[in-house]
Amino acid sequence: MVFWQILLGFMFAGLVWAEPMEIPVSDDLAVPVDRYPADGSDLPAILWLPTHRGVQSAMHDVAAAMAEYGIDTWIADLHAAYFIDIGRRSIDRFRDRDVLALIVEIDRRSGGRGTVVMGGDSATRTVLEAIRAGQVSGESSAVRGAILVSPALNRPADVPGSPSPWLSIARATNAPVYVLQPEIGTRRWRHE
Repeated sequence: MVFWQILLGFMFAGLVWAEPMEIPVSDDLAVPVDRYPADGSDLPAILWLPTHRGVQSAMHDVAAAMAEYGIDTWIADLHAAYFIDIGRRSIDRFRDRDVLALIVEIDRRSGGRGTVVMGGDSATRTVLEAIRAGQVSGESSAVRGAILVSPALNRPADVPGSPSPWLSIARATNAPVYVLQPEIGTRRWRHE
């Protein structure tokens, strides 16, 4: 019996478990969030927003690993909060003021260290619009920046074969933005 307890202790040593919770962001909306706490960290917290595909299981694996490295990571399930099915245009229904309220509350719950908002692909616009809403309203002190993973910074071309225009929000944010872009990918910026 003691052998199995020791074995299980070694197997689960160092693992970070999610703390599920709901964070109210308005009178009519609470966002389900999984927090992966990093004890004693003085780094800004990371709020990870899902793409139109929703929260993926790999996000939890990465968040647990980030917490082990001292980064307090929060994964927000906005689809569940808004009762929206996962789909190509689902993310268009997320309100930037609600995401901003979530950023501010996570900053408060993390001890005021600031929050870096992370997202990619179709979540790019949501991330940047929430940050911009904070800049316009004066609530931007909670935002330390953004991490965009393979971001969709342009909208579809009006005419097939023509250049696709940049999203206007891509120029409207003055917070630090870090872009993680693969060398070979469909969203890679190519200049002739």
